[in-house]
Amino acid sequence: MADENHYSVRVLRSLEAHLIGGGFRPQAERVAALIKRIQEGGDPDPVLRQLYRVDGWSTIALRLLWYEHKAREIDAESLERNVKDQHVRELFDEVVQTGGVSTTPVDQGEKPPKKPASQNVAEALERFDAAVGILKQRSLQGDDFIGIEQPLIEILQEETDALRAAAETEGNQDIVKFCTALSIFLVYVVDKSRTGDVRTLNIIDNANLTLQTVLQAMGASDYDSLQQTTQLLEHPGTLME
Repeated sequence: MADENHYSVRVLRSLEAHLIGGGFRPQAERVAALIKRIQEGGDPDPVLRQLYRVDGWSTIALRLLWYEHKAREIDAESLERNVKDQHVRELFDEVVQTGGVSTTPVDQGEKPPKKPASQNVAEALERFDAAVGILKQRSLQGDDFIGIEQPLIEILQEETDALRAAAETEGNQDIVKFCTALSIFLVYVVDKSRTGDVRTLNIIDNANLTLQTVLQAMGASDYDSLQQTTQLLEHPGTLME
């Protein structure tokens, strides 16, 4: 696939033009640098995963990863006709908020400072769900499981840490315990080289589904299903036998 045919590049080019038109030239220059890096590598995914780790750019990277994978699943031309303008608008505010003053994300050689925790549980939960969604998409080719890339496990761990920090701030110990248990499971997966085991994907997906379902049921009297999931995640060796 030619570089210009990557849906993420098309979105970024439109975004660059909107930024220039709005007087946000420093941000436009960073978007242009990102486009150049994708073109040089030929594959947006590694560049966007690197971008995710840069302070202030994680949400932008997640959105672009999501757009790129939807384009592969559906059709880039169809997305461009129907929702590209919406995607550009979604990114515009996020990029403007970066201020255009930090180290250029795509040129940074060393690992950037860890991004701050999300401000609240709702925001952290949304980001956590997006990270699970991208991990799931990247691990499947059609209906076939093709393995989980370790960088996606690392991204999920970062979002788990952010969710735990937000839950601690709000005093939600059920979520804190869930996040701690999931971290135990993710460490086990990497240490025991279980990224190629489809059960790993199913466990992560089901754990997220349980978490989202319980938290959406506002006013639910008990958290039995979440507590059961937490207890299972705390014992990954047994879970994966």
